[in-house]
Amino acid sequence: MAMCVTVDGNGFIVHAAPEPDPSDCYAVVLSGADYRALTVPDFTDLGITSETVLLVAAWGFGAVLSGWCLGLAAGWSRGAINRA
Repeated sequence: MAMCVTVDGNGFIVHAAPEPDPSDCYAVVLSGADYRALTVPDFTDLGITSETVLLVAAWGFGAVLSGWCLGLAAGWSRGAINRA
């Protein structure tokens, strides 16, 4: 749970109290677990799984390879038209 803190003019914490809704606080002190949850997200909670990463990488590789093949075919076509 977040702790709502009051800070004096020098920047020192003078009062800390647990608050269920810290949206009205000037500053908030988090526990280590809360801080870790904010800074190191769990990618599975975001819908990013190993299968999704593999799918996107395969799609990107396929798109690049398809573009290369289309460019190769266009180059061959251009060469055949230039020779004719």
